[in-house]
Amino acid sequence: MKLGMKLTLTVVAVTAVVLPAVAIYTARVVRQDRLSTIEESVASQLRLVDVLVSDFLDQVSFDVETLARNELVRERDDGGFTSFLDADESTFEYRMGPAEQRIVDLFRTYRDTHPYVSSVYMGRENGSFVRSHPRSRPTRYDPRTRPWYGRALEDPGQVLRTAPYRAVTTDDINIGTVRALVDEAGQVFGVVGIDVTLRGLTEFIAGLHVGQRGYIVLLDESHTLVTNRDDSGVASHIARSAGEVATASGDIRALSTPSAYVYAHPSPELGWIICAAIPHEEIDSQVRRSVAGAIFWVIATLVFLSLLTSVGVRQFIVRPTHQLQQSIERVTAGDLHQQVPVRTSDEIGRLAATFNSMLKGLRERDFIRETLGRYITDEVARRILADPKTLRLGGEDRVVTILMSDLRGFTSLSERLSSTQVVALLNRYLSRMADVIMAHEGIIIEFIGDGILVVFGLIEPKEDDALRAVACAIAMQRALDEFNREQQGELPVLQMGIGVNTGRVVVGNVGSERRMKYGVVGDAVNVAARIESTTIGNQVLISDATLEQVQQRVTAGRTSRHRFKGKHEPVAVHEILAVGPPFELEMPANKARNWFPVELPAMVHVIVDKQIEPAGLPSTIVQLDVDAAVVQLEADLPSYTQVKLRFIVEGGERPVVFDDLYGSVIRSERQGEGWSVELALTSVPDPAALDALRAGGVAGERLS
Repeated sequence: MKLGMKLTLTVVAVTAVVLPAVAIYTARVVRQDRLSTIEESVASQLRLVDVLVSDFLDQVSFDVETLARNELVRERDDGGFTSFLDADESTFEYRMGPAEQRIVDLFRTYRDTHPYVSSVYMGRENGSFVRSHPRSRPTRYDPRTRPWYGRALEDPGQVLRTAPYRAVTTDDINIGTVRALVDEAGQVFGVVGIDVTLRGLTEFIAGLHVGQRGYIVLLDESHTLVTNRDDSGVASHIARSAGEVATASGDIRALSTPSAYVYAHPSPELGWIICAAIPHEEIDSQVRRSVAGAIFWVIATLVFLSLLTSVGVRQFIVRPTHQLQQSIERVTAGDLHQQVPVRTSDEIGRLAATFNSMLKGLRERDFIRETLGRYITDEVARRILADPKTLRLGGEDRVVTILMSDLRGFTSLSERLSSTQVVALLNRYLSRMADVIMAHEGIIIEFIGDGILVVFGLIEPKEDDALRAVACAIAMQRALDEFNREQQGELPVLQMGIGVNTGRVVVGNVGSERRMKYGVVGDAVNVAARIESTTIGNQVLISDATLEQVQQRVTAGRTSRHRFKGKHEPVAVHEILAVGPPFELEMPANKARNWFPVELPAMVHVIVDKQIEPAGLPSTIVQLDVDAAVVQLEADLPSYTQVKLRFIVEGGERPVVFDDLYGSVIRSERQGEGWSVELALTSVPDPAALDALRAGGVAGERLS
């Protein structure tokens, strides 16, 4: 499938995934926003209803106050007013005197001009009762026992409002606004009031619309329904939740009912709760319309953006990528001599520029790959790249300092370890040594197994080449000492011998035109290798030629002379203990010997040019350490003689044969008719067994 189709499908897939998520999110957000808008609108209407109802009831209170001040109402001669204290329906007749009739006319006029007022009335302390219209049933009635009369007496002189109460002769629920009549002496002589029935207040509220089909429900201070014109149970649900509404913080409280959204507003003026009940369908239809419109525009916008994205991807990504692909195919075919046009500065443009840089790098890589296939070190490679003429076979004479290092007993150690362990150990060791060598500006010619051939002064000879070589040798020994400590007993302790020699060699290319090696050839290299072969573990030996150049900067130890193969005269070899400024390095301190006396018959085989002499020298091991031994034998062995030590130990379940111990002679001295020779053990195949031998002191058996 082509990139353009993949990108198009990706855009389509992303759009298909994003659209439902965006639609759902948009629906939720728009729904919440729409509900919040409706709630704010309803809140404003409820506050308006609060003002209208408060004004309506305030007007009633004002009218009651006006009536209480009327001269007719304050008439004290109430002996002729109608009384229902002993009324009987079958015998009662209204007999109104002129004064009472004038009051009734006043009350009737107010009632007729205020359609939502059900009754205007007055009760007196003598039990008489005057009303704007005749009672429907002239039953026995004492106004002084009624709720409205008692409410007025709670605070004489103030207009008060009663809780809803049921009428005596009808089923109406009345809300009375009353005021006590008080004379100049402060004595109450009656109460005047105006009743608004639940039906009347409901009719007033019915004229106040909330939404298209919403209606108002009122609850008084005791959470009793004051108005209720619905039969759906919403008002009853509101009444049950009134306590929750009354204690809620905020201006508007939303309630959930089965058939309507309810918004409740506690009126601070009335102390009542004004509720707006709006059918679910009315609000849900508004929300659905808003959500549908928002989702339509969101989907349309996303589809439009997807189309634009698809066109842009093809124009600005697919086409340039296709051009780049064609160039890559030409490169794959071997054509490196081309340039991709860079038309933009964006990522595609930078990719094209990077591709052009890569082509240049590939052209250079061909040359570098051909060159580095013949060379080892970066320094040599840089020199070749800087001057291709150096690729010719041949070389030049130069005085250099050669350092040769080798691990003592690594061959036998390799036999006891797995190949994975050997490779891992060798890689860690060589990596550590390479860091030290490069820090001292030495050039590694090659790794020879566990050995390293290093040359100082190979590219650009310097006056301190020999000094840096000696310092490097000590630094390598110190690095190996630290390396052994890091092993923490996981692997055997490594020991390294290093030989250093200074001399004239041929530096250049050796080999053929197809395969060559940049290195050094000469007797000085061979001498360095011979010196290294005489070392014991943790030792640095240098030649006379090297000592002549560094003797003012180094501390030398013992000097010995050796006859090397190909040399007519013995070669002097010097042990190095420290190097002075600017390096200030000392050889790692050798641990103190912990000799243990033993008496073990053994055979000592001398090693000449890495060949083990078959005829052994009978000897006796008299002292033993984990990496050293003192043997007694009849013949003298010169210092640095390489030997192999063999012996058998009896006393356990079966004999233990130590047949692979290698060492080097450290010193020898005359003792009686024989010689006492101290050996440094450079290879101990089984250090644990040797240590156990020291601890157990088991006697040995003579080998033939």
